[in-house]
Amino acid sequence: MTLKEYLKKSSLTFRAFSELVNIDAAQLCRYANGQQLPSLESAYKIYIKSKRKVNLKDWMNEKR
Repeated sequence: MTLKEYLKKSSLTFRAFSELVNIDAAQLCRYANGQQLPSLESAYKIYIKSKRKVNLKDWMNEKR
């Protein structure tokens, strides 16, 4: 599941989820829109806080 799909399904805003993972909301938006890949540390934070729904494989499968 992509980050964008997870946020929509969970009814979370970029700002709300960014506070959970301690990542700037603008940066999180760039990740979700495929403009930038997260660092391994950020991807892991997202993985944990998304209850393991958004994983590393999902980042690599996104079309750029």
